[in-house]
Amino acid sequence: MRFLLLFGLLLLQLVSYLLFCKGFFPTKVLLTPAEVDEYRTREPQGYVEPQPQFDQVVVMVIDALRADFLFSNKSRMSFAHNLLNTGYGIGFTAFSNPPTVTLPRLKGITTGSTPNFIDAVLNIAEDDTSSSLGDQDSWIKQMFINGWKINMFGDDTWHKLFPNYFAKTEGTASFYVSDFTIVDNNVTRHLDFELSDEGKMHWDCLILHYLGLDHIGHRGGPDSSNMPEKQKEMDHIIERIFNEVTLKNPNSLFIVMGDHGMNDVGNHGGSSTAETSAALMFVSQKFKKNKPDTHQHAPIMWNDNYDYFSRIDQIDLVPTLSELIGISVPINNLGAFIPHLLDLYQTEEEKRNILIKNALQLKVLLDKSHKMISSFPKTSIPELLEYIQDAKYELSKTSSAYNYFEIYAGLSGYFALTIIAFVLFGLYFKRRFSVAFLDVVFFVTYSANFIASSFVEEEHHMWWFFTSLFVLYIVMKHLRFISTLSELTQLTDVNKINNFIFLVLQLTKHKPLSV
Repeated sequence: MRFLLLFGLLLLQLVSYLLFCKGFFPTKVLLTPAEVDEYRTREPQGYVEPQPQFDQVVVMVIDALRADFLFSNKSRMSFAHNLLNTGYGIGFTAFSNPPTVTLPRLKGITTGSTPNFIDAVLNIAEDDTSSSLGDQDSWIKQMFINGWKINMFGDDTWHKLFPNYFAKTEGTASFYVSDFTIVDNNVTRHLDFELSDEGKMHWDCLILHYLGLDHIGHRGGPDSSNMPEKQKEMDHIIERIFNEVTLKNPNSLFIVMGDHGMNDVGNHGGSSTAETSAALMFVSQKFKKNKPDTHQHAPIMWNDNYDYFSRIDQIDLVPTLSELIGISVPINNLGAFIPHLLDLYQTEEEKRNILIKNALQLKVLLDKSHKMISSFPKTSIPELLEYIQDAKYELSKTSSAYNYFEIYAGLSGYFALTIIAFVLFGLYFKRRFSVAFLDVVFFVTYSANFIASSFVEEEHHMWWFFTSLFVLYIVMKHLRFISTLSELTQLTDVNKINNFIFLVLQLTKHKPLSV
């Protein structure tokens, strides 16, 4: 009878858990390559494929580069400010869709999709069957298909997502958050060759992902004493790339960006303004000629809304970069071409064709989801811009349409059943309360270990402590010592045993290697 009762509780908990998942992980509209032709709308008469503007790209990702770190008067990145003020650079505050952790954000800025929390929990791709994006459409894949050679140095998350697309690569581990220096030096040491005349012959796209600034945030917060020097270091690297690539090749595009921001204590993963406000800057000789209307004087006065220059969605990078270099926009992209960059094109007809390409790609997704926002084709630039924004809104809404009734019902049922299970567990073990009490202490302490990403990364410290404590408890339990003089003398031996166990565990700790 007791077994059936407990089995029924577990079954009901599973149902509550699945109900919560159904509400919290909405179904997204996704296309396969085979479906594109089925839903494709033919281009309007007079459409001509836009000509590429750039033939060489550098993407520099500075992990957790919040918008104020690059644009505000608190920033130490003076050379970047000079690029913005002289017209070489165009700055944006880019909204990073939650969850604001690296893997989902890299997925968003390469595929144009809006990842949800299942991507952070399961560390998986769009079809939920793979740990990489190798089979998913992205600008990385489109570059590879079009014969671009891609070199990547930095965060090894890129290797997990795109294992077969890089011509030359070396990853750095993001696990050791106390490392501010070596993790970035292992990226920068490649620049001497990669930026040389010989090195630039071996790549068309260079990706650099620096982790040091993010690690400083985790350890000391955004106001850490290490933050100004790290910003200066990143600024110097921006200057090197500008001098060696941008100035020497007028057809090159240099992108500096953060994948997400950080909150007031240096963590990220949530949806606060500080966590979702990432910096984004495009740099090119061609911008200086066009003087787009986003041109403002940097640095800008710091504000707690993190509102610097124009605000865009981070996923807008995907169709913008794709069209600027003349490759197909990824089929599941939800982003919009950034209007400020239309000035790169000389004629109204070229600008219209750019927007038509973006609008038709979004219409394919709308047609599959059976959403009709307005008729197509559009003819004028203002109409196309309006259509793209409406389509983007509808598709993004579908991707994040949480069912709050199912979420609350699932959570309520799960917690109610958990309380019942605890009560039954306590009644069953009432004669062995000490064991049950220790189980509860362990359960609560271990659960608290998951409230922050830094705790997860340092989980091994908790296991060292609990392993030592558990062995000590077993020794004490079997010795059955009580507060008598003879048995108190045995406590010294127990302490020696505990000290020995602790020493062994300390000696077996894994320390990061200096490379």
